[in-house]
Amino acid sequence: MSDSSDQQWWLARNGQAAGPYSEEYITDGLRAGTLTAASQACPIGGEKWKPLEDWPPWADAAQQQQPPAAIPTPANDSLYESPLTSPKLPPFANWICVYAILVSPVLWVVGNFSCCITGFSLREDSPLFGLEVILIGFEAFTSLVITILLFVGGRRLRALRRSGATTIIAAIWSGLVIGFLTLLAFIGLMMAAGENSEAPSTAAGDVISFLLLMVGLCELGFVISALIWLHRHSMKLPLTAG
Repeated sequence: MSDSSDQQWWLARNGQAAGPYSEEYITDGLRAGTLTAASQACPIGGEKWKPLEDWPPWADAAQQQQPPAAIPTPANDSLYESPLTSPKLPPFANWICVYAILVSPVLWVVGNFSCCITGFSLREDSPLFGLEVILIGFEAFTSLVITILLFVGGRRLRALRRSGATTIIAAIWSGLVIGFLTLLAFIGLMMAAGENSEAPSTAAGDVISFLLLMVGLCELGFVISALIWLHRHSMKLPLTAG
């Protein structure tokens, strides 16, 4: 078999032999992309069909046609990086980040501004109305501080900083304790005021109060689950000091 430049070759096209073609034609086809390294070829007078990459005239050309195995991509150089999650964190840790960074602030805004529709629980002429205003103001302020702590902790946890997990744990514990004490104080206030001091309710206010109660119960279930999960797994997360 001759490897000279005037050697003619058969090419397999749609299961049939096509040609014959010159080596120059086949080389140009590889460069243009009309032929690939896997295209089957057989020299005139030959008996075996083999991919072009296995024939000496095109071994180098076929190799050059192959792209590199992989394009290295820096760890932080992705086309889209979520501002809420980290690919290095497990799924539930990312859910905690989403809650702390996004859900918690939204719930604070909705919960505290819903009073514009639901109104107060006591009538304005009730002697304990001022205490209700103070109690609501205290709850709004403390919940705002806790929401800010959750936001900061969520951002730090997403950035793989150990202080993020610690801040979230502290914020959840504070929220549970303060929320429980505030609830007890509110129940005591309503019992001391009596039914005659209760403000009249509206249908819209009752619906919103019910929806807020359902959302609050769901949030309570999630934060308790998050607290337990962080206590068990925070030391196993790929976090750095700071």
